[in-house]
Amino acid sequence: MEVMFFIFNAEDPQISNSDPQIANQSRKKITPFRSLLHERAQKLWLEMTSLRQKLTNEMALWKKEKEEFQFLRERSNALAFEEATAAALAAVAAYAIESPFSSDLSNIDFTSEPSIRELTILEYEKNLAKYYDQHSFEQAEQRYNSYKRALVDAYKQKLSEVERLCDEELENIQQNASCLQPFKEIASQWSIDENDHGDSQHGCDNQSESMEPSKIVETSPSNDWCIYGKIDNEVNMIPEILSIRFKRDETI
Repeated sequence: MEVMFFIFNAEDPQISNSDPQIANQSRKKITPFRSLLHERAQKLWLEMTSLRQKLTNEMALWKKEKEEFQFLRERSNALAFEEATAAALAAVAAYAIESPFSSDLSNIDFTSEPSIRELTILEYEKNLAKYYDQHSFEQAEQRYNSYKRALVDAYKQKLSEVERLCDEELENIQQNASCLQPFKEIASQWSIDENDHGDSQHGCDNQSESMEPSKIVETSPSNDWCIYGKIDNEVNMIPEILSIRFKRDETI
């Protein structure tokens, strides 16, 4: 503020016109302050320029280091991916050589766990070969499609075998049913009434009534005729038993 005051007074025309001696003294005092301010401003400008240059250099160095780090990371990732791909392809190739299913595609059990596992590995090999080269991808895809086609054919063959066995069993059932049809018709004509045990019982009763006088004369006291009639009744009960059993099997 003192410097500005002196500058203001020195530049005031009234002061310079009124008292030239005072104006000269003021100019003599102001001149050193002006040189000091100019020198200080010059130093500040040089420091700002130096700081700006250092900041520019640091930014350039940081950008360069960032680019180098990015390049190294991408290269490391690429090398790691190539190593992982090569290791996976080698593992798949070794498994394909040792696998008993790869050499013989005609005997594949599509329900077994090793077959499903091998199909999964072949699919993984195909996906890896996609990033390797076109030739490897085509070979892996061909192996995968061949194995998958073999599994589908084995599944279709198994379905055909099951269908054939079902048809044979159905044909046997129809033949057995046709053979049992006459017995079913005979059984439907039999009476299951407990009071009616067949024609032989009535014949036995009629014969016993009509031949009662002669039976008394011809038979012995052991009642052989009644024994024969009882045996005849038991024989006539056999169709009833068969009929009941046949109907019970049908309901089951």
